[in-house]
This record gives sequence, structure tokens and C-alpha cells, in this order.
Amino acid sequence: VILGQQGNLSLSAEKMATELGTIPCEILTGLNHRIPRVYHPLL
Repeated sequence: VILGQQGNLSLSAEKMATELGTIPCEILTGLNHRIPRVYHPLL
């Protein structure tokens, strides 16, 4: 998991951006197209 939640751990684009000193948009657009995207509905 790069972004999202797994078990009791989570990482959002906002939190990653804050840690890297950038904005969430830069995190999301910087993901390589070869990384598979898997979306799960909110439970």
C-alpha cells in the first residue's frame, strides 16, 4: 500500500505531502502509470 489504509495503519496524500514539503496534487500526479491502482469501496 502506497496510499490508503492497511490494517490499523494509514497514509494519505495530504500527510505524505506535508512530510515531503509539497502539495497532495504533486504526490498523486507523480505516481508512475505502471503502478497498479486498486480501489476498494469505503466500508
